[in-house]
Amino acid sequence: MTEQRRRILLIDDEEVVLDSCLAILEDSEHDVAVAASGAEGLDKVRAWNPDLVFVDLKMPGMPGMQVLEEIRTLDPTIVCVVFTGFATIASAVEAMKHGAYDFLAKPFTPDEFRTLVRRGLEQR
Repeated sequence: MTEQRRRILLIDDEEVVLDSCLAILEDSEHDVAVAASGAEGLDKVRAWNPDLVFVDLKMPGMPGMQVLEEIRTLDPTIVCVVFTGFATIASAVEAMKHGAYDFLAKPFTPDEFRTLVRRGLEQR
């Protein structure tokens, strides 16, 4: 019996961030999907049931905090990590209150990202 591949969803309106994350995870044994908006991300959460979701806080339309709330309502066992270029202690605390497991400040290194992927999947 083979173990099911873990699913990672990346939600960010910046294509360069999505591309970078995809490149970092390219050789991993995980299935990875991307969404360019909060609404698209929530559609993918509903359809795809990911194990780990990275959510950008500042996006046009639906902000990341709202996306976190919606994911927590849909499935509280999904591990969410917030990433943002506007990292402050206050926004980190706010994200945790909305269900985020951890916080990753942009720009981040490939090793920082891989570490959070590993820890997030272990948490799941």
